[in-house]
Amino acid sequence: MRYGFHPEKVAVSEPQPDVFQSGALLFYVSSGGGTLWVNGQELPLTKGSFGWLHSYHIFRFEPG
Repeated sequence: MRYGFHPEKVAVSEPQPDVFQSGALLFYVSSGGGTLWVNGQELPLTKGSFGWLHSYHIFRFEPG
């Protein structure tokens, strides 16, 4: 496991599989939009969206 803050830029161009991971994930939508599914709840994402996912979240990103 990596400790500390390791920012990455990721472009999502296809629907992603469900993810369940140990640790937290901070995200920011710098362009575009889509949908974030968290524990079965649909959350719309637009440019400027920000979120913090925790280890108890099962999530999936889908591009708009």
